[in-house]
Amino acid sequence: MSSERLSFAKRPLLIRSAEAIFTAYEMLEEYDEEGIREFLEGDITVAAVSVVSGIDEPALVDEVVKQASKLQHQAELA
Repeated sequence: MSSERLSFAKRPLLIRSAEAIFTAYEMLEEYDEEGIREFLEGDITVAAVSVVSGIDEPALVDEVVKQASKLQHQAELA
């Protein structure tokens, strides 16, 4: 993560939060990395999840991009 190093305890919260954002915006599956970042930067849902979880927005966006990349790679292999 570019902006902060998360504690071991917060890592599962980061993953669940990113999954929630990715689920909320199913159309992100169609975007590339840059498109996802542009869509999510300044997004109210990301801001709300950030406030509730205590994880900064750039870290959440990074994790959503990471999960999207994994899903796209799995789809390519299938």
